[in-house]
Amino acid sequence: MIDSDTQVQRGFVQHRRSRISGVNGEGQPLASQILEGEIAINLETRKLYTKRQMYNTFTFSQTVTGFDENAGYIITISDIDFDSDIASIDYNINGNSKTLILDSDSVIADVILQIKNAAIAEVGAAQVTSDANSVSFYRTTGSSSSVSFSSNFVKYLDFYYQPIIRVEMSSAVSLTNSNASTIIDFDLATSGFRRTFGTGRLISHVTSKLYLKDFSGRVEIGYKIAQTNPRQEYQIVEINNIPTIKPTAPERALAAGNFWIRNRDSESGKLYWLDTSIMDDSDFQQSIRDMSPATRLEKNAAVVDSDGNGNLLYGEWRAIISTSLLGSGEGNAFDGNVTLTIT
Repeated sequence: MIDSDTQVQRGFVQHRRSRISGVNGEGQPLASQILEGEIAINLETRKLYTKRQMYNTFTFSQTVTGFDENAGYIITISDIDFDSDIASIDYNINGNSKTLILDSDSVIADVILQIKNAAIAEVGAAQVTSDANSVSFYRTTGSSSSVSFSSNFVKYLDFYYQPIIRVEMSSAVSLTNSNASTIIDFDLATSGFRRTFGTGRLISHVTSKLYLKDFSGRVEIGYKIAQTNPRQEYQIVEINNIPTIKPTAPERALAAGNFWIRNRDSESGKLYWLDTSIMDDSDFQQSIRDMSPATRLEKNAAVVDSDGNGNLLYGEWRAIISTSLLGSGEGNAFDGNVTLTIT
């Protein structure tokens, strides 16, 4: 429901047949043409697309040695419903009684300041931060934090609170360009594919300790971490995987596993899938960038992503081999020269 003239509600866009050589050769919309999470349809190919933010991910070898799922709390005040004379309202932080003073002129900033000062008395100023409507505090060692609120606190204040998790690592962790948007993922793997079991957003990082909010999933001793930073870059993602039918390989592709059907008069059709396993090999990627555009096209290279530093990342269209029973009397016989290379 739109409740103001400044709101935008689209959700679905009819994207009409635009193809720009070297940019969106499959007919997908440009990132500037749709909103994040919006669905677009190409009316010619009938393919569906959406848009999502891209990230830089850094993995670390340190392991989790301990954690406290209630090391602290974030208390957020969204409204005050109090128009009487002065009243004292009770609440507790870390088991210690606190008093909030309200009167008919109280605003959210007054409440935040009082809660902030109460939290500083419990954990120290270095572990307390605040903004216009919330206070965050946490313990760096020892027992878990706690909060509780009286019936009048609940009656007069519209608020919610969430825990802060403290994670202790086996040694100091050097995060890369961390900020308030940094996401920390937890997994259990020694190499290769690392499946995420838990994730949270970074609040603070001090040597081997991480403090996170918005945590979901789980964390266990022995898990490793990965850092994910949002990039100022967006990616168009294909929702339905209808094969592109072209005489030559698409020069740009959207995701691993996409299909392309080569359809030329000179030979039988052949089905290809997009292999992105080569994207992690930086030396190999540079060798592809050094090729001429014609050579890249000949070798079925396709742009899949960028590394966030101005360099394109390439995948490879690989054929799914199937001989034609109609076109070959022998069915599975090889046709033409066969070269076997042993390394």
